[in-house]
Amino acid sequence: MRAFRMRFCEHDAPSRKEPLMPEDLIKPAATTRILLSLGALQGAACVALSAALAHGPLATAGPMAQPALTLLMWHVPALLVIGLLARPRASRWLIAAGVLMQGGLMLFSWNLLARALLDFQALRSLVPVGGMALIAGWLVLAVAVNRTAGSPPGAG
Repeated sequence: MRAFRMRFCEHDAPSRKEPLMPEDLIKPAATTRILLSLGALQGAACVALSAALAHGPLATAGPMAQPALTLLMWHVPALLVIGLLARPRASRWLIAAGVLMQGGLMLFSWNLLARALLDFQALRSLVPVGGMALIAGWLVLAVAVNRTAGSPPGAG
């Protein structure tokens, strides 16, 4: 069996001369599906939390809740657009923009919401990192749009 594996499997397997790159580890189709799913779920959460903040038991939440929710709601459509744009093109730049925005939303908006609604203070120092990730996501999106304009699908 070992001779068969050495003779056929190693011979047929392509030899990898270049180093393994991050884009080899990320599956673009799965990543865009995740970005779209997270965007949709966060959109639903924004509507539910907005209703709870306005009319329900969370109406007495601290002053940070509404600005965090507003910022989150503005980034949800951006995340959905990035996921839809990346779907046919699978641009590394678009995927990077989406990942940065999602990370920024987790560290910034969701962190602020957890502080305001649950008095969760453990990750307080990561809020500025989340803000920087959101800014970087918008900048990378600007690069992505300019790099993919007029390029064939799959280029980027």
